[in-house]
Amino acid sequence: MERRARELHAETAEDPDDQAAETAAAEAAVAAAARQRVQTMNAANPRFILRQHIAARAIERAEASDFTELRRAAAWASRDHHVTIS
Repeated sequence: MERRARELHAETAEDPDDQAAETAAAEAAVAAAARQRVQTMNAANPRFILRQHIAARAIERAEASDFTELRRAAAWASRDHHVTIS
């Protein structure tokens, strides 16, 4: 049994250069998967979710002829809020 374990270990022992290459490939695959995940989320999820308290405040102030909150919410919604992974 111990002999077989040593044989298996010898069969699976790798060259450090091979390990480094595998590690680099694995890291590249993880980075690519992360970029794909973010791309998929950005395509599916809304960029801006108007919260009830923000909308209510903007409406109240707009009814009083103060459009500051409405402009602020519109400006915030027009910005690009997508996450970028380099």
